[in-house]
Amino acid sequence: MSFSIDQFRLDGKVAIVTGAGGRGNSIGRAYALGLSKAGAQVVIADIQAEGAQNVCDEIISAGGNAIAVGVDITKPDSVRKMAASAREAFGGVDILVNNAALMAELGYLPASDIPLDQWNRIMDVNLTGALNCVQAIVPLMRERGAGKIVNQVSGGAFPAV
Repeated sequence: MSFSIDQFRLDGKVAIVTGAGGRGNSIGRAYALGLSKAGAQVVIADIQAEGAQNVCDEIISAGGNAIAVGVDITKPDSVRKMAASAREAFGGVDILVNNAALMAELGYLPASDIPLDQWNRIMDVNLTGALNCVQAIVPLMRERGAGKIVNQVSGGAFPAV
């Protein structure tokens, strides 16, 4: 069985990647660059608007089409603005990559030692943030007739200590 890279083209598709404003070899940046290389128009969404703009500029300089959006995924109003930006710029959304997360911030503490306020912040970002994004984006996907959602988590969430 053979395949062609053309089978994986995403021309005409719109993707949102949360937590995509990272530097270096961040997972969100890699998603955004890969989706763009496959032909998707990409919304680079991150709480660090400057980082999002840097990744956006990288995509545009490589010939892709992207916008940067500052977003706090723990706040439904902020997420709705992100969704509205995607609709305004590209007409809707086909792909949502829920990548934004707080992992390193947790450190390598056993669960019995994690301060409750730190635990709640991590749950707000990693779980509630993903839910906020799904609730804001699924209506846009329905308007286009379909969509794909990628929810990911890092093994860094489960330190072996």
